[in-house]
Amino acid sequence: MLYAGSSKGLNETHHLRLLDQAIEVGDLPSCVVLYRPHPWRATVAGEENFFSVSWKHVVMAPDMDAYYRRKREGDGSIFMADYAETHVTLNAVDAVVSPLSTILLEGALHGKPILAYLPDEDMAQNVHLYSTARMTHFRDFFEMTDCLRCERPEDFVPYCCRLLEMAAVPENADRLRSQCEFFVTLDHRSYADRLQNLISETLGIYAPAIVHET
Repeated sequence: MLYAGSSKGLNETHHLRLLDQAIEVGDLPSCVVLYRPHPWRATVAGEENFFSVSWKHVVMAPDMDAYYRRKREGDGSIFMADYAETHVTLNAVDAVVSPLSTILLEGALHGKPILAYLPDEDMAQNVHLYSTARMTHFRDFFEMTDCLRCERPEDFVPYCCRLLEMAAVPENADRLRSQCEFFVTLDHRSYADRLQNLISETLGIYAPAIVHET
């Protein structure tokens, strides 16, 4: 199961501890949790360093290891992650959990069941997270896809159990991909062509297609 971090500054090590303990005592089916920090992550005050914890069922995504260590040392830069690595990761996992990130959409496009973990304790303290979760694009996404939403810490583990149950049903993958067609158009046209066409339709004007010489 992939836990994909947020850029909003949350105590993600605490979230991971909940999962690690649940797996250890059998409240969550035996699995490995892959932690992938957000490439623009913010470190929240009081958050334990991931590498200071003796994890039993949680591992760091290899491509994010060095970035996380730099961030903990005070490096303020962002990391331009290679999307090829994200693609490999999403193909390798069975399900995706994230507080709030576009990787929920990317996971659904890969046919992976998704869970948005938005605990009330974090929402109350983090204005950025609270505001973003209520923006139109995320509201539409939550309403139009089979994205589970967990808003209480005590429900986190049961929701993760539901998520893994969804992963065992092949039909759910096709359903998720179909739902994402509203948000992402997958065709042969380049992004430039699609953007020009959208602008033309919005303005109600005709614009010839961009011609790319080869």
